[in-house]
Amino acid sequence: MKILQLVDTLSYGGRERVLVELANELAERGHAVQVCVTRRVTDMCAELDRRIEWRALHRRATFDPGPLLALARWIRGSGVELVQAHGYRTFALAAFLRALGLLRLPVIYHEHHGAAAQRSAPLWLRRWGRRHVARYVAVHADQLAWAERAGIAPARTRVLPNAIDLTRFDRAARKLDLRAELGIASGDSLAITVSNIRPEKGIDLLIEALGAAEGLPPTTVVVVGEPVDRRFAERCREQARALPPGRRIVWAGARRDVPALLAAADFALMPSRVESGPLASIEALAAGLALVSFDVGSVAAQAKEAGVPGFVPAADVDPFAAELRTLALASPELRARRGALGRRWVRGNHSLARTVDRWEALYDEVLEEERGGR
Repeated sequence: MKILQLVDTLSYGGRERVLVELANELAERGHAVQVCVTRRVTDMCAELDRRIEWRALHRRATFDPGPLLALARWIRGSGVELVQAHGYRTFALAAFLRALGLLRLPVIYHEHHGAAAQRSAPLWLRRWGRRHVARYVAVHADQLAWAERAGIAPARTRVLPNAIDLTRFDRAARKLDLRAELGIASGDSLAITVSNIRPEKGIDLLIEALGAAEGLPPTTVVVVGEPVDRRFAERCREQARALPPGRRIVWAGARRDVPALLAAADFALMPSRVESGPLASIEALAAGLALVSFDVGSVAAQAKEAGVPGFVPAADVDPFAAELRTLALASPELRARRGALGRRWVRGNHSLARTVDRWEALYDEVLEEERGGR
């Protein structure tokens, strides 16, 4: 099977991590996989399997004609059988090419982000774009209502959970001295959150909770991620500068060594206002960390139902602060027991192999439907 994975960028982020690990597993199973980055950022291409051909279009505008025509020519000459478009903007490009007759392959629209489901479905998608959706794949059932509002038939929608290579976390021993690297006192509780910095990720709520937690021992929170929304990031920095003594935020920026960072932390925090199937939560639990998280998205809902502790009502700072205090004061043994519950749950529900089995079945279904319609 020849599959093109189409994405806006391959910067370090959750959607991009899912794409890379899906593509690598498909290549390992003998599929011919290609990856096309429509813009310039290709940081994670270095992690693609060497059998995967990739290219960047360097698209500057939404509908930049030169790169789009180059994409259409590449697809026609590559023998690709179907396109998997990751995210709303990337699907828009594929739908546009299909509407012009420059792309005749089936397109799977894979939506990763919960925030997309909060928007109204755009007019172009309701009028004509929906006709170019071979399948709409969400990572959380709540996203399906948005697809229905967009006019996508329920028979064409699916839910497939995010999944990652969990062995990356087995290999990440505590080799990184994060305290020494970032100047964190040996007696501080060390929490971590992996998240690009924009409003829906709730870093401001995390800082508010850190300031509000009563009886909190000296605690440092390391924030790993890029300041995607620079104005919001600067507001968060100002907010962090006003924290009481003994409570500190360290801004670590984007990092490639997330498994090692998680292995070096005492516990993890997930303060997002909205999520779908957040990879950061899956990774923290896979690393065996106790987690404090707002109850948003499929991971929170399912893990909470399975008895994994640490989930509190969405955007409610007080219980988040109370759970943060509990973990900061907890013994390493107690944190390890909580982390083990989450680790077992992730291994049973977010296995890459099991999820890729489902992707292969979906690809077969789409291609069989395409052949039958000719």
